[in-house]
Amino acid sequence: MNEIFENLTVSKKDPKKHTSIDFKRGNQLEGGDSRQEYTRLSDDIAEQFICDAVDIEKLVMNLQWIGKNHTDEDRSNEVRALARLVLELRNDIGTYDTIVSDDASGRLPALFLHDIAGRKRKLEGKKDETMIYFVAGGQSVDSEGKAAAQEFVSSRKASMGRLLLVTELVISGESIRWLADIFMREGLRFDIACVSSIKPADRFIGNGIPGMERMRYGSIGDEGLVFTRKNGNGVEKMDNEEFTAKESHLRAHPKRNSDDYEAKRAARADMKYLAQELSKLL
Repeated sequence: MNEIFENLTVSKKDPKKHTSIDFKRGNQLEGGDSRQEYTRLSDDIAEQFICDAVDIEKLVMNLQWIGKNHTDEDRSNEVRALARLVLELRNDIGTYDTIVSDDASGRLPALFLHDIAGRKRKLEGKKDETMIYFVAGGQSVDSEGKAAAQEFVSSRKASMGRLLLVTELVISGESIRWLADIFMREGLRFDIACVSSIKPADRFIGNGIPGMERMRYGSIGDEGLVFTRKNGNGVEKMDNEEFTAKESHLRAHPKRNSDDYEAKRAARADMKYLAQELSKLL
């Protein structure tokens, strides 16, 4: 196994100018996916990056939906988790050809990262845009829903390229296991990103979920829960009885929820604003 090492050196005066990340080349994976192991930045270095680039408290003051009715401290932590996620993805976010949202709660983070990816690709002079798809995920998806998702991915895998699977919160990883399994079966290269995780990525190694060793996360905690509020997502998963035989293909996707237009508008405005401001971390 070949290995590539890049020394991590940090200048106390300006860590952004003298920071590189240590990579090791991983084993050849199924589907020809020779990926590099991912090394997370230290918390001290990451916080310095964030503090130098953005004013988290100022960002919080301009939000309409995210963390509404939460304490200022909680809202700051929620925004900081998104900032850290951008920082952890900054070297790779422009390389993903497709983003797949683990819907419904992963929709807003996926839209946010899709915006970030577009800004990164523009900086790199790339003209083609990152595609985004929304797949109804979670542990509650039945066998027919999983089959519909499999068919959906199979029909589009030729154009999907490198994938980023996005969700809001990882607790056990079981809710994204079956989607990751589909990507592996189809021979697709993919990474996983979440706003927050209940534990570090290396604690998931050995659970058999593909891609968890390279999972990018913004924080250790439950900050991602802020995106589970249905009124801002604008979509919800359909119950089995809502489908007819002719609509079985729709099981792969959530349905639109038009109950609260103002909340959806405010949530998307917040994500667009944060993408604009947090893109400074690129």
